[in-house]
Amino acid sequence: MRVVLTMAVRPARVKALHPDGVPRAGHCGISAQEEGCLALRRAPAASHARGVAGARRIGDSRDREGGDMDDCFDDPAARIEDAASLRSHVGPVSPVVQNKVLDRLDRFCRDFIALSPFLVLASSDGKGGVDASPRGDAPGFVRVLDDRTLLIPDRRGNNRIDSFGNVVSSPGIGLVFMVPGINETLRVNGKARVTRDTELLAPSTVQDRPPVTGFIVSVEEAYFHCGKALIRSKLWDPASQVPRHSFPTLGRIVAEQTRLVEAEVRLSPGRTEQRRRDRPLSQPRLPQSLRIRDAPARKLIGASDRKAKTDAKAKSWIAALRPVGRMAI
Repeated sequence: MRVVLTMAVRPARVKALHPDGVPRAGHCGISAQEEGCLALRRAPAASHARGVAGARRIGDSRDREGGDMDDCFDDPAARIEDAASLRSHVGPVSPVVQNKVLDRLDRFCRDFIALSPFLVLASSDGKGGVDASPRGDAPGFVRVLDDRTLLIPDRRGNNRIDSFGNVVSSPGIGLVFMVPGINETLRVNGKARVTRDTELLAPSTVQDRPPVTGFIVSVEEAYFHCGKALIRSKLWDPASQVPRHSFPTLGRIVAEQTRLVEAEVRLSPGRTEQRRRDRPLSQPRLPQSLRIRDAPARKLIGASDRKAKTDAKAKSWIAALRPVGRMAI
């Protein structure tokens, strides 16, 4: 069992300064946590790095427990906490940007959706929990039922159904459509509901597999977003692509992550904490020959004098990863 102690304290506004010019905890309404923030600002770089790491751990645990988002990363006095202050800070919106928002899908929106093989779907459970899910298929997989209605078919995946669960609880939804080679994106906001209407979903059949569920989206806003983000990121530039072998495969990542979790569960609480204090919980690394481009086991066969030893290593790792290969990831 991992025990995390946090301070669920909302920093108070600094009302005055200590006589020496620096606020102190317990003086002028400043909280102990705010004093920690100020201490980090006064500390040297090395101490600051250690303090920020500790603050990150505390803040993260508090966020997971549904508490406040207060932390030591910014000056509390510099936070923007209301819409009027935000608008004053960023300035007015131009009439062109304001007027480009439509309440329906015009011909440009419909044509863009017909070209799009990928979108990001954002949803919320209505209680502060949020999710952003990638959706992709052949161009035009999202069907335009009319000028104010979309159908997004769902392909079977890992059965987490995060987006479906959110929409059932809170129908608000946001979509960002992308088309490879085009830097502009299409944003669509509205309300969604979950459907299992077989007749409606049948035209979205792919490889003789009709979708069993889908989203019907009632469009409330639709507008094109400028391409600055995709231009700066060089998202469609082939030269910016990362070589696939430079990052582990999903199967390997899940294998190591699930083994870490299972190892902590198997250990008793006392032993888990002791082992964490002694050294980080780690797993044996794959041999170098297995880490390069996920080479198949047959490529491990080298010189005849090393063949038996190499085969034994390969079989041991394949046996360890075989249960993970059956997982729906």
